[in-house]
Formats: sequence, structure tokens, C-alpha cells
Amino acid sequence: MFFFFAETAQFRRGLVCRVTTGSSTDKMVVVQHVSVSDGETTLWCYENKPVTRRINHKGISVIDFDPACVTSPFSPRFLEITDELPLQNDGWGARYRREALKSQAQAAADRENEIRKIHLSSNHRSSIRSGA
Repeated sequence: MFFFFAETAQFRRGLVCRVTTGSSTDKMVVVQHVSVSDGETTLWCYENKPVTRRINHKGISVIDFDPACVTSPFSPRFLEITDELPLQNDGWGARYRREALKSQAQAAADRENEIRKIHLSSNHRSSIRSGA
């Protein structure tokens, strides 16, 4: 039972995965929903493609097809987690892309702050040694 929780914990909404077996091998999918029923985990995923748009008869740009609206069930055994970002800039899947970009920017800012702290502390130590 413990292994079951460890397997499920690594998959979360908005995660981009590669299909490893079956008819959709090497297809990139985005996890939209994780469901657990009778001890089995099912990942409801949609294809990682950008939203397509078209111009309607009034000349307004509208969404033609949003891949996030078509989900398929996958077993966690058939998916491999990747570091890629979802490709949807608008539509239903855009939220996951924004969250991923935001977390990447936050991680970069945290790294920059750590480097700055290390640099400042080394400058402070050298000024104390020199007697300034």
C-alpha cells in the first residue's frame, strides 16, 4: 500500500509526461486530473499541443481547437515525467503553463538571491580581514 502512495505523489496537475508504451508512444501529454479508485491511479491527460485559432465570419479571432478539452486516461506505469512546459498560451490549459513559468522564475530569483548573499558575505569577511 505504501508503494501506491509513492507512485501517485510524483504525478500532479499540469505536469508534462511522455507516453512510453502503447499506440501513443513518444506523445507528450499534460496531466489534467489524477483520480484514485479501488487502489488504482488513473491520470487523465491531454495532448501537449498549442491551442489553434481561426477567424470567424465576423473577423474575430476565436479558439478553433483546445487540446485540453479532450482527455484520455493513462496509467502512471505508461508515463515518464519530463521537464518540458505545457504549450498552451490560452484556452483551458494555459493556467498550467503560467504556473510552471512562475515557479521557474521564482526558482531563478531564489538562486540569484543565494548567490548575492554568498557574494556579500564573502565581501564582508574580506573587509573585516583587511581592517576596513
